[in-house]
Amino acid sequence: MPLPDALSPLIFSGRTFSARELRLIQEICGDFAGLGRTEISRTVCELVQWKRPNGTLKNHECRLLIERMEELGLVKLPVLRKVGGRGKRRVEVVRVLDRWRGEDHENVKLDGSDGARYIFRYDRSRDEWEIQMMESPPSTG
Repeated sequence: MPLPDALSPLIFSGRTFSARELRLIQEICGDFAGLGRTEISRTVCELVQWKRPNGTLKNHECRLLIERMEELGLVKLPVLRKVGGRGKRRVEVVRVLDRWRGEDHENVKLDGSDGARYIFRYDRSRDEWEIQMMESPPSTG
């Protein structure tokens, strides 16, 4: 997608983006279309070093930027995933892929009914489970 000269440089949320950075954003959105919008915006933030004074990524602002670029026809983003609303949700275990033990914990890698892959860690001393990693399913569309 060409970048209109009128947009370069682009000022968004207090930052000036050069034509080179805008083309990089277009490239990332195209190359990583299988990722979710949040993952794309984090990648963009890291590559253009868009951070707050405390060093955290300006992920929210970046997501707004790429969504605005989509409205302008400059990028195509993945369709928003339906997550079934806020709050707790139930995902069934489809298949246990691996298990391994540590000194005071146990890990389980599994596929969920939502198409995602998870690694859970069970802390025996606290008697609680937590998600260590979640890999989203490939996007369709």
